[in-house]
Amino acid sequence: MATPGDVDPEESLGRGIGFKERELKEQKRLRKRLRQLHKDFMPQQGRNEVSVDRISIAPRDEIVTIASRREKEREPSRTFGGWAFVTPEEAARNGRHVVATSIEGNDYHADITFPQKALGNQDEQKEHAWALAAASRWCPLDYRFVYRTQVGDTPGATPLENLESGAGFLEA
Repeated sequence: MATPGDVDPEESLGRGIGFKERELKEQKRLRKRLRQLHKDFMPQQGRNEVSVDRISIAPRDEIVTIASRREKEREPSRTFGGWAFVTPEEAARNGRHVVATSIEGNDYHADITFPQKALGNQDEQKEHAWALAAASRWCPLDYRFVYRTQVGDTPGATPLENLESGAGFLEA
């Protein structure tokens, strides 16, 4: 296993995704939400990194508790639904860097840092957010996480495609 400051190339880095109650109740709204996933990979204003969870090394119950708590603390409060996840290799493309950065309450935290030229440049940040969203796969809360290569997930499949097909996941 990697040390706290290292991210192993075999890990999966998940961006926790929260949903409004209305989105969860209506499949049409859920699909629309997943088509806008790039917004979840945008850094907060004034920042140049995106927080992710190291979901492949964290105990499932613990990381679900962390992610659920984080979504409830947001304004407006959301219901945690799962992760859009990428590999460290995908996260580090185009000049991005991945660093394990445990924070209070989450020992399985990491940051995907965008290149310095993206700081304060929303168009540049959007390009990186789109690239991360396009590379991501969907790991819903009600499935046990497994590596996509073990199940035959199609490389490049979108979270929406994975949600519809169930590829890449085994039932809990």
